[in-house]
Amino acid sequence: MVAACSAASVVPDYQRLVDVAARLIGEAGRSIVVRRRAAPNPSRPWEPGALPTEVGADYAAVIGAQMRLTAAQRASTVIEDTDQRWLIAAEGAPSDLGPEWEIVDGSASVSIVQAELIKPGPVAIYWDCIARA
Repeated sequence: MVAACSAASVVPDYQRLVDVAARLIGEAGRSIVVRRRAAPNPSRPWEPGALPTEVGADYAAVIGAQMRLTAAQRASTVIEDTDQRWLIAAEGAPSDLGPEWEIVDGSASVSIVQAELIKPGPVAIYWDCIARA
């Protein structure tokens, strides 16, 4: 006789996935900042725009870990030898992370060239980013 499977037993616990991802990223990484790069002033394009320095829509303190690029990522034609892979916990991270953002780790910053939100259900779990100096 086959036991009936309840709906509750097949629904993933997304919050648990978020918590586990944040814990593992935290164990492998550290506190970093992601910030949106400012557009230059159109009347003075040679001067960079002011970078945000306070938590808000364009600046977030998050947990991130620098990881090795996967074999598939290394085989990609868009990946350069010096590119870095960063996993960033989704909790507290901007919802629109992408090429206009950069990662600041201490005094070093790298530009995000590719960002993929890992979201297998209704809850964002983490960002998988490729960054370039």
